[in-house]
Amino acid sequence: MAEVIRMPRLTDTMEHGIILQWYKQIGDQIKVDDPIVEIETDKAAMDLDSYWKGYLLYQGGQNGNEINVNDILCIIGEQNENINDLFR
Repeated sequence: MAEVIRMPRLTDTMEHGIILQWYKQIGDQIKVDDPIVEIETDKAAMDLDSYWKGYLLYQGGQNGNEINVNDILCIIGEQNENINDLFR
């Protein structure tokens, strides 16, 4: 079953994050503790490590894009899993 990963609040005052670099691309396998993406907060740049295993099925933005806290950052699930229902 696919996991929706939302932009976390990495600092007390963070309202959005900027994607600096995706370490994984759509279709890449992800293991627990793998770094997925580097995010710039209002205070620092931080890596987001995975708590999940599976495949990267969706990226909520490209390098340089701003994503609000709690918006979809990415989706991790089974290879070729249909995730269309997660956007309704």
